[in-house]
Amino acid sequence: MRTIRFVGALLGVGLLLGAQKAEAAYTFATVGHSSSQADLSYVNGGASASLVNDGGTATSTIVSFNFSNDFPFALPPGVAPPQTANAYFTINATTTTPAVVTATNVIQDGITGSMEFRNIADGSLLLRVTFTDAEITGRVSSPTGSFTDAQFLTSNVVFTSDYFAVSPQVGNSFAIGLDNVTPVFGGTSGSFLTSFTANIGGPFSTGSRDFLTPTPAPQSLVLLLTAIPALGIGGYFYRRRLTVDSAALAD
Repeated sequence: MRTIRFVGALLGVGLLLGAQKAEAAYTFATVGHSSSQADLSYVNGGASASLVNDGGTATSTIVSFNFSNDFPFALPPGVAPPQTANAYFTINATTTTPAVVTATNVIQDGITGSMEFRNIADGSLLLRVTFTDAEITGRVSSPTGSFTDAQFLTSNVVFTSDYFAVSPQVGNSFAIGLDNVTPVFGGTSGSFLTSFTANIGGPFSTGSRDFLTPTPAPQSLVLLLTAIPALGIGGYFYRRRLTVDSAALAD
């Protein structure tokens, strides 16, 4: 009987995984290059390599950010599709995994860190992406490539935002194209890639459109936090007045 139950459980898990794999991922946002300077810097540090936004500060890199036209709920003016939001882009990631460089291709694995896109207009967090084991791929001597990460059931890609929540964090991925790679891709296998700068552009996706739910806007939270004490104080004085009026009637 235990064997039958165990086999049944395995079959159930297999069906669940198959159903999730069959469901197409939902792209909820895209980012694009929008300024005259590079967006991303890959820095070969000798014992490790790092990714930072070009300029390295919280406001030095500006990109365009779009939520998808079929976003599952209404977004506030200024970020609602099809409007493009100008965003500050920051990234902080590292790897100690040596690159693989062949006669034709380059692969840099093991990149772990996070990146953020903040609305320039009000500082709100459009999207934060926390990732592990992302990779850069391209062709030797090419000015184009990709920076990608994906996950099925593990949590190596996690999305957070001031505008929405993702639950469950399943099927998350990003596929950022790298353009105008300068200098072109190169390096030594067993070490790291040659340092370069690049422009970015590409989508962010999750396992299903239904995984996205709205979160209160920061202004709504402030109003809520100020309203709750006010309601408490108002209730106190209302109850006090009732007590006083009752005592007066009794006299």
